[in-house]
Amino acid sequence: PVSGGVAALLSLALAAQAPAELLAEGRPGPALLAAEALPVPLDRARWRLRVLHQAGWLDLALEEARAGLVAHPSDGYLLDQAGWLAASLGFPEASSEIAGRMVARETRDASWPTKIARQQADAERLAREARLLTSSLLRARLACGAVLALVGAGLMGARQRLPARA
Repeated sequence: PVSGGVAALLSLALAAQAPAELLAEGRPGPALLAAEALPVPLDRARWRLRVLHQAGWLDLALEEARAGLVAHPSDGYLLDQAGWLAASLGFPEASSEIAGRMVARETRDASWPTKIARQQADAERLAREARLLTSSLLRARLACGAVLALVGAGLMGARQRLPARA
């Protein structure tokens, strides 16, 4: 006979295998349902994130990571994935905010400084690209305005040169 504690651990292990197996079979819908059925909230958040991410639903995966961080603000997996997703989706503000949260997290994980550096570099790159895009759009608007003004002036000049109709 299996004791109650061992049975509970075995049940958790089997429940965690279900989303992994379903995901490996290429069945993200059922994997997401299996993840939702996990009894531990942190496991549930991590697996939902993993399923959404692997299914290619990056925007939903980012939402899931951020929702999970509300309940588990210092979870390294959720932070790392949220940072990667925000950078991949090109969200400079979210990338910067997550980089700050990663810096504030205390951990003994030897790989964490590398992850922080990557997230900070991504956030800086995205902010630089956003500034460049804003500047480029402003220049394009000014150029369009100048062209329209020149076309308008040319039309007015052409109109004044035409002989009057009788």
